[in-house]
Amino acid sequence: MTSTKQTIHQPVYLFVGDDEQKKEEMLTRLKKSCEKYGEMTINTDVFEGEAHTPERAVSACLTLPFASEKRLVIIKNLEKYETPELNVLADYVAEPSDMSILVMLATSLAKNTRLYKNTAKAGDGGKTIVECSSPKAWEFVNFATSVAASKGAKITNPAAEKLVALTGKNTVAISKELEKILASHTTSSPISEAEVESLVSLSAKVTPWVVVDAFSARNIIKVMELLPRVEGMDAIGLLTVTVNRIRELICAKEIAAAHGAGATNELMQELGINQSWRVKNHFQWARQFSMEELREAIKSSVQAEKDMKSGSNQMAVLTLWLARTLSQ
Repeated sequence: MTSTKQTIHQPVYLFVGDDEQKKEEMLTRLKKSCEKYGEMTINTDVFEGEAHTPERAVSACLTLPFASEKRLVIIKNLEKYETPELNVLADYVAEPSDMSILVMLATSLAKNTRLYKNTAKAGDGGKTIVECSSPKAWEFVNFATSVAASKGAKITNPAAEKLVALTGKNTVAISKELEKILASHTTSSPISEAEVESLVSLSAKVTPWVVVDAFSARNIIKVMELLPRVEGMDAIGLLTVTVNRIRELICAKEIAAAHGAGATNELMQELGINQSWRVKNHFQWARQFSMEELREAIKSSVQAEKDMKSGSNQMAVLTLWLARTLSQ
């Protein structure tokens, strides 16, 4: 969209990417800016790629608006269409109506398709394709840091990483949780990881590594709280990454015995890890377990994996294994 005092709309837009929040925000903004044309409620049509044919959307685009200068036609889940259906839209986009605004929302659309190419050329040279891909994890961490700075505060990098892990990759949630933290943060020192852990709501989906870290700290209560909120990995995957961490803790114990508990470089070299932050807590975590407990955990994990693959409830098996391992 062209951003000027008087918004000039293109006849076609494509909001493409996996950031659903950004796409909805862009759509809301577009709807608001279209109110200048007149009565938009009766001149707005919404179609779903999995439920409506593209011909219906094209027909709506070619319908004259009533009590308004423009019609707004929205197609969601565009990726549900097959190539012939996308080509129906591509034909329309090549010569779009100047009385309608067609907005297409897609998780993905190949750049070599006719529809993508025609959309890029549509209009009077303004921006017609808006990339809405989710930011990378480090971009969310930078976002948290910048929000804190805008409020006159600082947040440590580990604390920002923990905030993103607990709230999920959601800028709105990150901002809200930071406001809550800042309300109780009365010192000039940076917001710490401990503050984030104690104040952030445990409601968002979390990465598997948050659970693995809680396991490493031998915090059984936190592990059980976080386990139902893990996304992106099944129970067998969680068992695997937890066992990998146990092996790292065994290595940390051996390195500490040979070189002392501050031998971070030796541990990094042994594990083949280049970033020191990835092992900054390993020696402390390793002290939470005896060597016998760690080795027994690896042994018992073999049977747990067999049970999972034999048809038992995988999450139930994992939960029982975690509870037994941490309560020894």
